[in-house]
Amino acid sequence: MLFGTMAAFAAFGYLLGRNEKQLLRANRRLDEMALTDALTGLRNTRYFWSRLAEEHAGQERGEAPLAIILFDIDHFKAVNDRYGHPAGDEVLAMVGNVFERSARHRETAARVGGEEFALLLPGQDGPRAVEAAERIRKVIEGRTVFAPDSGEVIRVTVSAGVASTADESELSSEELYAAADRALYAAKEAGRNRVVLADGASHPAR
Repeated sequence: MLFGTMAAFAAFGYLLGRNEKQLLRANRRLDEMALTDALTGLRNTRYFWSRLAEEHAGQERGEAPLAIILFDIDHFKAVNDRYGHPAGDEVLAMVGNVFERSARHRETAARVGGEEFALLLPGQDGPRAVEAAERIRKVIEGRTVFAPDSGEVIRVTVSAGVASTADESELSSEELYAAADRALYAAKEAGRNRVVLADGASHPAR
């Protein structure tokens, strides 16, 4: 009788422990999903702003500089209008894949808007961040996507704005992001498919 009771408790403890582990794994998956963009698999805006605050705090303590690159897919609305939203999703997935492959150690790639993406680069100044943005811009320019409905070939380009605390050391994290956003707007105003540094330097497609 005693042996049977002990065996029952052991079995119950095993099942309880297994269920707790499964619950922890499920919770971790939910946490991960809450910080991930479902379409591209990149981090989402919530995660990006959290990492930006953390990295900016480190920079304020005297650590290495911090750079932000903001990218926007050129004429993305025209892609949706001409080929349909499934094709637009294919374009977003392609761009997301390029970003995921381009992000290096400690760098954070995120989708921060409908067709807007961001890359957080700890330890980089403006010119080095521009080089990284140029590499990504060229890769995307060379990629093709096929429209699901028609099979037509779709090619897109991106514009990018860059800002770094190495150039703008007094800016808060929000102001640094805004500086990159202004540079992105300048890139689009200058003709798109180019990279603009927050100090006004433009690097058009070549």
